[in-house]
Amino acid sequence: MIRRKIVKGDIEKKIATAGIVSTEFCRDVTKIYKPEYIQVDYIRQVLDWVFEYFNEYKKAPEKQIQDMFIVEKDEIKPEQAELIETFLSRISKEHEEKETFNFKYAYDLAKKYFRKRSMQLLFERGLGMLVKNKVDEAENSISTYGKVSEVMGNWIDPFDPETVNNFMGKEKDSVFRFSSVIGDLVGDLERTWLVGFMAPMKRGKSWCLQETAIQALSCKLNVMFISLEMSLDMMKERLYKRIAGYSGSKEKLTFPIFDCLLNQDGSCNKSIRESDTNILIKDSKKKDSEKAEVLQYFNPKIKYIPCTECRGKKDYEVAIWWMLSNEMNVNKKQIEDKIQRFSKMYGKRLKLVSYPAFTASIDDIDRELDSLEYMDGFVPDVILIDYADILAVTDKQLSERGRIDDVWKRLKGMAAVRHCLVFTASQSTRKSIKKRSLSQEDTAEEIRKLAHVDIMIGINQTNEEKKRGEGRIGIIAHRHKYFDTRQVRILQQLEVGIPFLDSEWN
Repeated sequence: MIRRKIVKGDIEKKIATAGIVSTEFCRDVTKIYKPEYIQVDYIRQVLDWVFEYFNEYKKAPEKQIQDMFIVEKDEIKPEQAELIETFLSRISKEHEEKETFNFKYAYDLAKKYFRKRSMQLLFERGLGMLVKNKVDEAENSISTYGKVSEVMGNWIDPFDPETVNNFMGKEKDSVFRFSSVIGDLVGDLERTWLVGFMAPMKRGKSWCLQETAIQALSCKLNVMFISLEMSLDMMKERLYKRIAGYSGSKEKLTFPIFDCLLNQDGSCNKSIRESDTNILIKDSKKKDSEKAEVLQYFNPKIKYIPCTECRGKKDYEVAIWWMLSNEMNVNKKQIEDKIQRFSKMYGKRLKLVSYPAFTASIDDIDRELDSLEYMDGFVPDVILIDYADILAVTDKQLSERGRIDDVWKRLKGMAAVRHCLVFTASQSTRKSIKKRSLSQEDTAEEIRKLAHVDIMIGINQTNEEKKRGEGRIGIIAHRHKYFDTRQVRILQQLEVGIPFLDSEWN
């Protein structure tokens, strides 16, 4: 990959962009900003307008920056006005449909850059004074830098009235929430969190990570999906299947759908019941009266209609039936059209990266992220890594358990440093393959994974459930809220890449 050299002004452009689009950024950075920190003249001019507007209206100027430019244009040198016009035009295109902005990451970038510029200015002034033999003045300039460092420090006074006021008026920094009942189980997901999916082998962990990426994209978030198991072609094939809804098979697929048990056994006497046919039959081999009825094998010729009229009400008892897909044998043109429509909405927000297993470390991923940021201006809101346990480590002296612990610790650090949401997956123990539901004891190799994650989501699925196209999602660990053994029942059809077709409380 050709890496573009970071030229003078790259970071300053990012700072100006953040000031234009983010009120939160303006609020925080105005306390540490000084015009002399900015080296590029036209960027300094833009930031002057940004903070002038913020000080007056207490919000970022956003599109109003164009109006400010139009008013001031005639007072600016033509060459500088041209640079500003180009810069503002680029920002307008990039952020036209963007609903979120990673202002905390931008603030950290600005803070680090301002500290660097403060030191540069200190050295320049100090050296100038020393050349003139003004030793006392040079020493005084050092003490001045100490005050600047204090302003930019990481500490806070939790009882400072402004700190309390800002916190009480602050909205939660949630990034996104899973759709449907899964979202109710897991809750809102916030920046700086590390979230894991745990399951035995071949239970759909990679599919769940991809679905997470799709749902994050639908929230107009920037997403980076990194695979250590699949080639880029395999990643694209799975993604295209999910987007276009095709399996590559010429036969129609069976999709699981929710139904009501009272509809299936005929015990529902409501007029709104959809079906007048029962599909539960006696099994003479079973003696237990509670297990004496089993579901008929799905046959599309059976004149049975599933019913969810009472779904969400007390009378509804969750059951499953199936339906045949109406359109599986789609042609190439239809597939390409669906992918193109999806690309127009979200294409620029998704980046795919593939590495062979055990060849890429977190340092490699960090370099990839830095490269994307400086080459394309791409800063992810969500990073997905498939999966953590097969990342390489740079410290070859670590034991296997030490290696895994180091990886998970650093993933948590990545989420914090980049102010983003990081997802990954972990394989559970061999014994868990035959278990109905996972627990913390099923964490493979290194139990300290659970100490580093904010949430660990368990994918529970018996062999019978897998055949039926269903499973259960549960919470194994949650740092930020109470959780118990309650689970959500999920329906899936992985032939077309959908692990969460529908969900309902189990």
